[in-house]
Amino acid sequence: VMAPTQQQQLKQYLSIALRWKKLILCCFLVAVVIGIGIYVKSPKIYKADAVLLYQRAKIVTSKRMAPDTSAQTTEVINTLRDKVLSRTSLEEIIKKFGLYHGALKVRPMEDIIDGMRLHDINIQVSKGETFTISYQGGNPRIVMLVANALAAKFVEENLVFREERASETSAYIKDELAMARKAIEEKDAAMRDYKLKYYNEMPEQRQTNISRLNSVQSSYQNIQSSLQDLERTMVLVQEQISLRRSQLQEATGNNQKPSLLNQLKTARSDLESLLLRYTDQHPEVKKMRNIVEKLEEKVKEADKAKPSTLAAGEGQNNAEVGELPPDKQLNQLEQQLNNIEYNMGRLKKEREEAKKQIEAYQEWMIQIAAAPVREAEWAALTRDYQQFSKHYQDLVANNIAAESMETLEQKQKGSQFKVVDPARYPEKPFKPDLRKILLMAVLLGIGAGCAVAFGLEFLDTSFKDAHELEDYLGMPIVCSIPLLLTPDEKKIRLINKIIWMTLFVMALVVLAGSIFYLWKKGIIIF
Repeated sequence: VMAPTQQQQLKQYLSIALRWKKLILCCFLVAVVIGIGIYVKSPKIYKADAVLLYQRAKIVTSKRMAPDTSAQTTEVINTLRDKVLSRTSLEEIIKKFGLYHGALKVRPMEDIIDGMRLHDINIQVSKGETFTISYQGGNPRIVMLVANALAAKFVEENLVFREERASETSAYIKDELAMARKAIEEKDAAMRDYKLKYYNEMPEQRQTNISRLNSVQSSYQNIQSSLQDLERTMVLVQEQISLRRSQLQEATGNNQKPSLLNQLKTARSDLESLLLRYTDQHPEVKKMRNIVEKLEEKVKEADKAKPSTLAAGEGQNNAEVGELPPDKQLNQLEQQLNNIEYNMGRLKKEREEAKKQIEAYQEWMIQIAAAPVREAEWAALTRDYQQFSKHYQDLVANNIAAESMETLEQKQKGSQFKVVDPARYPEKPFKPDLRKILLMAVLLGIGAGCAVAFGLEFLDTSFKDAHELEDYLGMPIVCSIPLLLTPDEKKIRLINKIIWMTLFVMALVVLAGSIFYLWKKGIIIF
């Protein structure tokens, strides 16, 4: 509930407004007229909007070519905004559409472009994939064309930007791939050379070397056993040959001793057989060696004898020794003995090779056990190889993805801008806004009238009611006499009221007609 004092103040305010209503209404009319005049005199600013959609790539040839995220979309739009609003781009648009004729005569191009960028162009990015490009100016047709030109510039710059970025990315990755390939080839060559140089000394070769050593040792034992078997077989064959020769000599009736040469040959064969079984210090070997030496001396003495003696005894010797008749069994035994001697020679060579291999493997085993430096050197060589290899594989995959992306951009199949709503011809100006101007004029007119009324009321020292007089005199008012007008005064007051109301209505009609006329002429646009 409002307090009595507040009620009294409200009544005073209302009474003041009623007393000065003509002044307030006049201020209202004057403010409206001034507002309309300001609107008419103000230059009309039109605004055109073009809506673009950032259409992400639908073709993804690789997992590494994921579609652009919202953050990447915003980054692309900001990058292209700088390119579209660059001095070169805006200057080209200004010259193409003949913008800012008057301003260019008094201001440099840089200031014109800065003003165009800050005040006339607006790029608003929404939360989705769309954004709006706006341009404002005095000519609606030029405004529409410039807005569409800016939108087309976005599409064009995006194609160029994405193609350049894809080409630069592909070239960069190719350079990185070439350097990585060179580095990994050098690493492979160093590892290969090191392994070839110290292959059998590597720690991982220990078990292999042990297996090979066991295999070679087993082969060496088999060769040794085979040699021993052949030696025993050769002794038996030699005995069989001697026995067969004796049998043949008895069969031909020749009981004489063999010739010195046959004896020497037999003795040498026996000595070789003994050497296969015994050492040089064995008694049997020494005994047989003495026999061979004596037979060799006898052969030498026989060679020194006179030719006459040899000729005289030639017939007797031939008669004594004679030639053994051909014998198949003896030939087979001698062939068998030759094969045994050949196989023994081959096995001896294999035994020597096996022995060398055993010594080499044993030396490698000793080096592996006594030289851990190989393991440390190999670890140093292979420490970064896995990282090199992983980096190289990533670069290969990235290179394939970059080439695919470059192909998509060249075919314009990548992410691109699409004009979903081109700028249209603006039918009414963007500035000034008649509604806002009239609202401000009404508020300012009424406010100015009230302010003037209250000011005049404050300057007026007359009393308007009994309460003011009571407050001023400090004594109560017993009674108050209302104003009594004479018939002439009432008539004059009525006439004044009619005249004032007529003038006010006429002013309203004239104001409304002016507004209608200006609207029909297109000067005022609601």
